[in-house]
Amino acid sequence: MKLRVFAFGVCLALGTIRCGGSSNGSRSTGPGQVDAGGNGGGGTDAGPATDGGTDGGPATDGGTVANECDGLSADPNATSIAIAPPAEACGFAGSSDSSGNVALSGSSDLTTSKNWATYDRGGAHLGTLHAYGPVIPRESGFFGLDRLSNPTDPPNDYLHLWTFVPDGSGPSQNIGGFLCSATLQRTSAGGVLLMGYCGSGLRSASRVVWYDDAGSQKWSTSVGGSPAPTPPSAAAGDDGGNVLITIASDAVAGRPAGDLLGRWIAPDGSLPGDWFVLVAGNAAPPILQSLIGGGVAVMQNGKWVAVVPPLGAPKSPPDWLASRPDHDFRVVRGRKAYAFTSRIVPRGASGGPSVEVVAPSGLSCGTFDTKSTAATVGADGTVIANSDECTRRVWPGLLGAR
Repeated sequence: MKLRVFAFGVCLALGTIRCGGSSNGSRSTGPGQVDAGGNGGGGTDAGPATDGGTDGGPATDGGTVANECDGLSADPNATSIAIAPPAEACGFAGSSDSSGNVALSGSSDLTTSKNWATYDRGGAHLGTLHAYGPVIPRESGFFGLDRLSNPTDPPNDYLHLWTFVPDGSGPSQNIGGFLCSATLQRTSAGGVLLMGYCGSGLRSASRVVWYDDAGSQKWSTSVGGSPAPTPPSAAAGDDGGNVLITIASDAVAGRPAGDLLGRWIAPDGSLPGDWFVLVAGNAAPPILQSLIGGGVAVMQNGKWVAVVPPLGAPKSPPDWLASRPDHDFRVVRGRKAYAFTSRIVPRGASGGPSVEVVAPSGLSCGTFDTKSTAATVGADGTVIANSDECTRRVWPGLLGAR
């Protein structure tokens, strides 16, 4: 009997171990300086829930849940740096590449070309990028789109894709003339996706192009509707190289208006199937994010409405995803977890202070509180937030691979 009681006590102790803690108060320092408080903004990681009832994760015992979140949570005592960019880069847009270099700008809208100030992971200023819309992280540096200020052949050499290194230098290549437009989209398999549209009337055409990390074209695929093709409304590539594109149904001949259509592009650039109804009764442009293990999640109007397995048909989103409206995510920890942050909407919400780490099963592994606003996560797991409308607090590699 004594032996049985002793064994129960040991199991109980082991089953309730969890990571967590609180941090001390923080204080800001000058640009690029380490926060001497050493707490990184006060994490509130209370450890993973054990009942599965509040976070959509599976109901398991304490020991199993602790193992699932092991190594995924943010360090509540992580050290931050403060960066005060020039006035032209003040705002809420921020990103980092896979090497920890940071790019900051006023916004990521597609209407004007903006300067992005860049810094290394220690906060030292590197240079400036000039680009329309968001910049897309490379292994070291960023992709960006911009128009040539003095093209040698204005009708044909106007819009370029830049392959920036962190200081803003780097080559560019022509992607279209005066009647062309383009946007850049993310792919988990490396490089960048370009959605482009050129021409007018019967000579118009839309395409999706995949460039590798060095800026070399892997494939280019013509897509769209008929008789007047339009560019896809969104695209995302999963970690297997499959690309999901979307378009409003009224852009495709023979389709009734009002639906959002999807279509897959295979890793070799071929089109293995036709357009399919992705979301019925709602053609609003979506946000697409690749999922751990393959496939894509679909958001419309701030709500997660579907998940699509690789080269497959849409399914209803799992409860753990649907229960996080108005939150976007990035894949972190070497593709072992998701980092959810409040959406930063142009002319709307500037985002919240917290970053929630979520296991692939949907189990919450705790929340890191930046005690700032507009929290976002970069390609290497760096967390960036705003102390005010200009100064950023940066936690280099906070959610990087382990």
